[in-house]
Amino acid sequence: MPRFDDYLEELQEYSGLQARSLISSWDANIAAAAQAAISQAIQSQGYIGWQMPDFTGSNQSLGNKAAAAFLTKIAPAFTNAFRIEIAPGKGYPDTVLTIQGQRHFLEFKATSDWNPNDGNRRVLTSSPLKMRRLIEDGIVENPPAHAVATVLYQNGGAIVEGFRLDFLDPASPMNIRLEASTSHKLLAGGNHSSWQTP
Repeated sequence: MPRFDDYLEELQEYSGLQARSLISSWDANIAAAAQAAISQAIQSQGYIGWQMPDFTGSNQSLGNKAAAAFLTKIAPAFTNAFRIEIAPGKGYPDTVLTIQGQRHFLEFKATSDWNPNDGNRRVLTSSPLKMRRLIEDGIVENPPAHAVATVLYQNGGAIVEGFRLDFLDPASPMNIRLEASTSHKLLAGGNHSSWQTP
């Protein structure tokens, strides 16, 4: 199965870019500090059992809303040594986690049905541009580590039931699917023939 670091290298090459390292392994002490800080913030702010406001929409939008709600709820627990901030720009990652002076990627997902045997896709990224820009602008470490946060919420509701944090590493297995997409603009401007009625 493909590794995350191999995918990130191929992704850059496919985009016509000179590949650079986009992922590092987690330092065990930093990962433990991040886990402890997030756990403390969740407990001190009463996050588990909390009802997220305005929690409706598509699966993708729910991930974004869960991230925004999480940040709003635990923000009072932020310190100079620990904070989570929205990463500027669209795409992966959603946020930047700062822990003990180090800054790493943190992507948010949400689910009402965590199942360790569920093989359905959880899309992370299809473009390297935001990752590269965050590194080049000095917003994160060079290269950063990656983590995926999953908000577990009540099926049919918006009550938080749990929070999961996966510390990815370069060897983390990934599913890769190359996709093609079009748009109204591309279809309208293409050299192919078309027909429409009326």
